[in-house]
Amino acid sequence: MVANGLITWLPTLYRQHFNLPLDTSLAYGFITSGAGVVAAVICALLIDRFGRRRWYMGALFLAAIPLSVLALTGATSPLQILLLAGLGYALVQTVTFSLYLYSAELYPTRLRALGTGLGSAWLRLGSATGPLVVGLTVTNVGAHYVFGIFAVILIITGCVTALFAVETKGRILEELSP
Repeated sequence: MVANGLITWLPTLYRQHFNLPLDTSLAYGFITSGAGVVAAVICALLIDRFGRRRWYMGALFLAAIPLSVLALTGATSPLQILLLAGLGYALVQTVTFSLYLYSAELYPTRLRALGTGLGSAWLRLGSATGPLVVGLTVTNVGAHYVFGIFAVILIITGCVTALFAVETKGRILEELSP
């Protein structure tokens, strides 16, 4: 929800609220997407050292910080949004990028395809919901509140991860889900 909500909405925010030229708005969106790709590659290289649970908790809680700053300061400039929302997006992207692998590790072999499919369906539901939340929030209360809502979602998700996520680092699939 957060990753898709941010990446689909930011170019519109730059264009409509800050009156940036279309090419600049799209370039800022491209930079944000590029940050997500770089972060995903870094995640791929490092997640096995830290473990999924620890990585996810860290990324979720850390991503909430720049989005909270944007919510509290009113998201006053395009450059501020590019830097802070870009950082938040990059951190969240490491989680969304690797969830497919993590969810597959949690299900027994006989249910792995079904479990991964259900997890993917929830991801798609969140991806569809993100832009709706953005549109309703911007229309009714203001653009900077979107960042606050996303920060709260990340904090809640980080807490759920801390309480319930299973660490799969160094464990074989048969041990995780017999």
